[in-house]
Amino acid sequence: MRIKSYPMLLLVAETLVYIDSEESLNDELHSLSEQSLSESYGIYQDASCLSLQGHALTLPSLTDLSQLVQQSLLREGHCCVSKIQLRSVNEAFALLAAEQSPQMCRNTAS
Repeated sequence: MRIKSYPMLLLVAETLVYIDSEESLNDELHSLSEQSLSESYGIYQDASCLSLQGHALTLPSLTDLSQLVQQSLLREGHCCVSKIQLRSVNEAFALLAAEQSPQMCRNTAS
């Protein structure tokens, strides 16, 4: 597996995950099937996109990336994410990195 650098955004099984280290990458990948691994890829801050085998891929459009970020935030319990429309790949990194922060506000309604 070839990883260009950290942090990266990992797209696996239609889920976008912020990865900041080899340890967090291994946590995400440890239970995946070979097929899921072959279909997963990384998005990097320089807007490059590589398969986990190191092959260059086409970066998803900002519209598609916005939808993936919205879905990731919804899975983590955030609300009002439909307004998110990314203008750059770096915005995706900022939003998902903030999700990793314990200070991030979440919808806690019971």
